[in-house]
Amino acid sequence: AKAEILMYILVLNLGFSFPGIVFTSHITANERFVFQKLVQLIKTLTSPFLLLPVLLLGYGSIGYALALSVINLLVEVVYAAYSIRRLKMHFSFKNMEASLMKEMSVFSFYIFINMLVDQINWNVDKFLIGRFQGTIGVAVYGVAATINSYYRQIPQAVSNVFIPQVHRMVADRDDNKELTLLFTRIGRIQFFILALISSTYVFFGKPFTMKWAGRNYADSYYVVLLLLLPVTIPLIQTIGIEIQRAKNMHQFRSVMYLLMAVVNLFVSIPLTRTYGPVGAAAGTAISMILGNGIAMNLYNHFKIGLDMAYFWKQILRFFPALIAPIISGVLMMLFVDLYRLPSLLIFGSLYLAIYIISMWFLGLNTYEKDQISKPIKRILKRR
Repeated sequence: AKAEILMYILVLNLGFSFPGIVFTSHITANERFVFQKLVQLIKTLTSPFLLLPVLLLGYGSIGYALALSVINLLVEVVYAAYSIRRLKMHFSFKNMEASLMKEMSVFSFYIFINMLVDQINWNVDKFLIGRFQGTIGVAVYGVAATINSYYRQIPQAVSNVFIPQVHRMVADRDDNKELTLLFTRIGRIQFFILALISSTYVFFGKPFTMKWAGRNYADSYYVVLLLLLPVTIPLIQTIGIEIQRAKNMHQFRSVMYLLMAVVNLFVSIPLTRTYGPVGAAAGTAISMILGNGIAMNLYNHFKIGLDMAYFWKQILRFFPALIAPIISGVLMMLFVDLYRLPSLLIFGSLYLAIYIISMWFLGLNTYEKDQISKPIKRILKRR
């Protein structure tokens, strides 16, 4: 009975969240990112104060789900009010063109397939591990999947800001040279951030995982590495998805994701049986390298018109700046007991400083330095 009630609440939540996407998209299209992030920040900060009393009063999972639904509904109402009153959003259901509706349906269908297959691709490993290895393997993979999900969200914060600009550029001129420059500029910023996170995890991830999740989850470290490193390739190219959609050439991506899911399934079955969670992650890594790493880069270059050779040349310019951090990270792994929390924090901070200094002098260009220094200067001037 409780599961049935929770399902009804979930359906109700989806019922008002789905139409709310219209208002969220309208705010994004008008580039009101500060307002969006402010609302999300308030939601994140206030949610614990609203949800904890519900749990402490003994209302359990049903009370928690209802409270969460109320919070989500309030956010959707705020977005709707802002769109209608501040941005003067209007609705018209007259003279709807059948051809336009058909085109929108086809366009949206491939995006839906993309999202659906993406969910299947990232969850098939858990199913296989549960089938062949049992609950312990699922728990080990679950820790790694949590870290990986946070990692995948980070570059979206950068690329989402440029979505309206991409669609505007394609609609106005559709200049592939300008799109390549924007694609590369965003990709370099994303690489700077993701290389910091992934390299830090390479050197400090095992002691961190064991401190956070426990010694029984040490294998999660290797699973995370197999997921993080290959997925970095598509994560520094997320704006390319919007370029494909703006050009209405995203159908190939959906088909490729479907093929990736099939390859992932068939490759992961024998690997999971033999190597457990690590084998499942290896299967996913192989499918990502073939699909996102090779196929999508070739498609972007030859069909979309982006100069991927130029893109990768600009990314490779970061590599001299990575030499000092890598050497220092290896030395720390070899000669420092990072399993002691004080050592982990101190040398982790030292690695962070070495990375930033090396990147500043050897990796970042003038534009990227300005993007970092200008906000800092503004904050210092206010003080």
